[in-house]
Amino acid sequence: MLESVIIALVVFFGIFGLLMVVLPKMMGAGDTEHTKHALRQLMEDTQHIQSESETESVFRSDFDDSAILRAMMKMPGGYGLASYILKAGYGPKAGKFMLCMLGLLVTLLLVAKSSDLGVLGYILAILGAYFLPLKYLERRVQKRNDQFIDMFPDVLDMIVRSVRSGFPLNTAIQMVAENMEPPVSTEFKQVADEVALGRSLDEALSRLAERVDEPDINFFVVVLNVQQETGGNLAEVIGNLSAIIRKRKQLRQKIKALTSEGRATGWVLGSLPVFLAVVLHFVTPDHLNPLFDTSLGNMLLFTVLGLLGLTFWIIRQMLDIDI
Repeated sequence: MLESVIIALVVFFGIFGLLMVVLPKMMGAGDTEHTKHALRQLMEDTQHIQSESETESVFRSDFDDSAILRAMMKMPGGYGLASYILKAGYGPKAGKFMLCMLGLLVTLLLVAKSSDLGVLGYILAILGAYFLPLKYLERRVQKRNDQFIDMFPDVLDMIVRSVRSGFPLNTAIQMVAENMEPPVSTEFKQVADEVALGRSLDEALSRLAERVDEPDINFFVVVLNVQQETGGNLAEVIGNLSAIIRKRKQLRQKIKALTSEGRATGWVLGSLPVFLAVVLHFVTPDHLNPLFDTSLGNMLLFTVLGLLGLTFWIIRQMLDIDI
């Protein structure tokens, strides 16, 4: 049984890895990456920040403020996990999050000990204790970024009104931190605190763009940097940017409505095999026994589960439209 499980996993991950390389190119993901790279290069060209050779990330000082995050960075794969913790807003709660990860690891190891998978079970338990929290953090970061972007046009309008009223940009940012709701207030409060402690506005905004890695935020940083270098009407520039971001928001909502039927179809098609398996189990319990009692059945079961997961991924990639 163990050999069949290993063979099935190797075949599945081999096919999955191949498709992960081929499908993004077929779906035009390369154009999206090129756009993001061009925007990032433009932002770097219009501001004065430390180069990558001088520091790994703008998160470095945030890591130094937390002993847990510093210890996490020394572990394999810890830098990416620590970055997601900060982006998700869990920096002050990093210790509690690590305790939850440790509890998950112990639970999965106990499950692996009671199973018949042997060493493979322990390997899967360790991988699960790392990738499941990482996946949770990814979803949390995306949800937090979406909340930020939904409120961002109102933030720009508040800055425009403040600037037109005669307040400087630093005061306008402070007003945003005091009057908006999280996560906007949290992020802009950090920007205001960094500027008050002596960090330049360009660098503080670049750190904001790093924590909330969205094109709209990068546009905002680029616009402010260009305006500070070339001059001009700041209120008019930010007002125009607010109008553009509102149109992008409307377009995202329209795309979500147009792809809702495809998402529903994906869930129906993906859940249909599971539903049929449950029905067969209750109608004829012995019909599915070969899938669990024989080596060939185990291989087929793992292959079907892998293809089912791959189906969900393909449909999601087809409906994930970047603008």
